[in-house]
Amino acid sequence: MVGVLIRMNLAMQRHTWSGTRLFWAGLGLLAALGTVAVSVWKADSPKVAVDLIASAAAGWTLLLALAPVFSSSGGLRPEHLALLPIPPRRLAVGLLGAAVVSIGPAIALIAFAALGFYGFQLGVGPGTVGALAGVLQLVVAILLARVVYSLMGAAMQTRLGMELVALQFGLFIALMSVGWFVIQPVAGQTDRVLDEGWPSPLSEIFRMLPSGWGIVAVDAAGRAAWGLVALVFLAFVALIAGLLLAWSALLARSVAARSVSRPPRRRVSRDVARPWGLPATQTGAVVVRELRTWTRDPWRALELRIALWTGLFMGAIPLLIGFAGALPFVGILIALMGGVVSGNLLGLDGSALWQTLLTPGAARIDVRGRQWAWLLIFGPVSLAATVILTALSGEAWLWPLVLSLLLAVLGGAAGLAPFFSVFFPSPGIDPRLRKNPMDSSGEMMNEVFFMPWLVMLTAAPTAAVVVQGLTRENLALQWAGVPVGLVTGALFAWGLGAIAAWRLEARGPELLNLLLRGSTPKAKTSEPSLDDEARQQMPLGKKVIVWICVSLCWLPLFPQGLVPLAFKLFGVDVRSWFLALYLPSVYQWPVIFAMIVVGAAMLTLGIWIPRQHVQQWRAANPPQGSTASKKG
Repeated sequence: MVGVLIRMNLAMQRHTWSGTRLFWAGLGLLAALGTVAVSVWKADSPKVAVDLIASAAAGWTLLLALAPVFSSSGGLRPEHLALLPIPPRRLAVGLLGAAVVSIGPAIALIAFAALGFYGFQLGVGPGTVGALAGVLQLVVAILLARVVYSLMGAAMQTRLGMELVALQFGLFIALMSVGWFVIQPVAGQTDRVLDEGWPSPLSEIFRMLPSGWGIVAVDAAGRAAWGLVALVFLAFVALIAGLLLAWSALLARSVAARSVSRPPRRRVSRDVARPWGLPATQTGAVVVRELRTWTRDPWRALELRIALWTGLFMGAIPLLIGFAGALPFVGILIALMGGVVSGNLLGLDGSALWQTLLTPGAARIDVRGRQWAWLLIFGPVSLAATVILTALSGEAWLWPLVLSLLLAVLGGAAGLAPFFSVFFPSPGIDPRLRKNPMDSSGEMMNEVFFMPWLVMLTAAPTAAVVVQGLTRENLALQWAGVPVGLVTGALFAWGLGAIAAWRLEARGPELLNLLLRGSTPKAKTSEPSLDDEARQQMPLGKKVIVWICVSLCWLPLFPQGLVPLAFKLFGVDVRSWFLALYLPSVYQWPVIFAMIVVGAAMLTLGIWIPRQHVQQWRAANPPQGSTASKKG
């Protein structure tokens, strides 16, 4: 059975590869090779080597454990085998075998091979122990990932569990977004760690964690402490058996039908909008439906809480280094994240869209009702966060800026949410079949990478007015940003909502089909198009340049260019990892603009080179039909 499941898993993953996944796989491979290099580089300093390898193993184990939670890649799921009479323990063993044969575990195995490389420098015995320990570490990490994934699915069945899952997501996104605030203090200790290892309490913690057992066994084998080696391997076996049993129990629960809690029956009023204080209109009814969905549907409620927690953590993390300047912007961040998590608003409802499509004239009412409900959900909480935290921060000069940007961002996000979900839907699992936190979304790359920038772009006119006021020290011009933000936000909400409604009326059936069946693979024709053939024939050197430019252009453009530019404009005294801010003041502006130019040039090259190659290819290889007509 394991062989069949391995082939099924490989076949399902073969069609999910994209440029983004290849980029992350390449980055992971470099990190794995770096882990192996550390085991060779610090072999003459056993204490430092053991500390570094133990911490690296902890990082790899954590990465593998969280990867299925944050990944939406298509792979073999227990639900695919729910109708087969396979006992849970046998199914767990089969799925474990299928999970091992994948690109992620293969990269992690290279990283865990550092145990063997370090061990063989101590002798054949420690090397053999390291090789076996590396394999066991990999099995533990994969089983831990499956248990964590199943536990999060089980947690989504309770309100407390949903709150905990949302808190974890919010903390992770905030760390990925503003974690660089604390890079500077940590980076200052790098030399000391490389010379002396981790401080005593931290070093002991890394060795006591299951991720550190492998290097402890290798170190013990190097000192001929074979009793400790045997004890570590027994602990590995016990841990693997425990995780396998836990996963089996969770599998038996996950393949069962999801229970549905039914609230007690209440007297239903014919006027659904009046209890909420809303007008008794069709739009009011949609608003009530949306408000109830945002609070009752676990996946909608999860998205709402992720936005709240992410905004709060992004304001709180900089406090670790004593920087309170992010607090006034928490409300704006909540509104911005509200737009990001709503970028697949129609996809969150899955097949329920058919009710709207079957009702003549309902598309426009549905879009407007969703927009009003979104504003009622995210507007008050983001406004309250802005007012309270701006007052607490003591940054009174920021009032015009934060209020203006908040109004603009709320309007822009309210317009972009239906617009983006109609034009770029991400089909996930239908609501009645969802079990795990990421089941509501399919491929989220569009929302994650583009929605934040689009929402911020809608606030650009307002920001320009307020920045002009700050530059000229004109208070009236600064406060003029508030009505500008209100007007531009209302225009974006109305205009983008109208376009979304038009699109939903015109292409609603295609959208419903996409949400029901997922994206349809492109039909393979016997002869590829001329453009496809041109891109395939592009020289390897050009492909490498395009890949580097597109993948890395964000680095000089945003974190090394636009972010320090904003810090300089607003007087934020944080240098972190921004190169320009470490230079003398006379060189800072030139370096910032140089970084922006470099980033923009890389992005332009990444787009221009393929287009130029296609044009040259077309000129050298005209279509046969056009050639024949010219000869005729």
